[in-house]
Amino acid sequence: MRRSFRSLVTAMVAAVGIPVVVFGLTNGAAHAQIDPTTPPPPLVCNRTIDIGDRIANEGTATTSTVIALTPFTFTVSSRGCNRAGTVSYRTEHGTTNSYDYVSTSGTLTFAEGDGSNKNITVLVRKDGSPGNNESFRVRLYAPSANVVVDDGSGLGVILNDDTVCQAPPDLPPGTDYHCSE
Repeated sequence: MRRSFRSLVTAMVAAVGIPVVVFGLTNGAAHAQIDPTTPPPPLVCNRTIDIGDRIANEGTATTSTVIALTPFTFTVSSRGCNRAGTVSYRTEHGTTNSYDYVSTSGTLTFAEGDGSNKNITVLVRKDGSPGNNESFRVRLYAPSANVVVDDGSGLGVILNDDTVCQAPPDLPPGTDYHCSE
């Protein structure tokens, strides 16, 4: 199948992505070179980020009137090109409820050339009550044009480290017993 000169040039421009100068045609094959007057297309290079998981003890409340908080710090790692950009984040309930941690949201900003990691801190409430381990997530969303989110979901696991209060086995029946922390 013979192709026209125009279709060969069009195919070459489409394949290379930039204008070419055709300088010959031999046996239906075009000979060409890249047009030296046309600047090359910009390299597409984005910052790629992901968020790690965090597993920690909730801690124990010191008194019933003071709300004690344990910081859970999630690391957002950055790799690839260190282009400027932003990404939003928010917490989402898993098996937790609104009492278990302080909901948070915001925006992380990455400066041009800054390849450092960023941190997001979620405050977990120490409740002092025995129970199951619980979980929540920190979700990355709405990245700017120069940012690609690879893993956008950080899992937070709150390990319940409170013990069940049990009376000593040799305590006589009917005796009041109060646990102390």
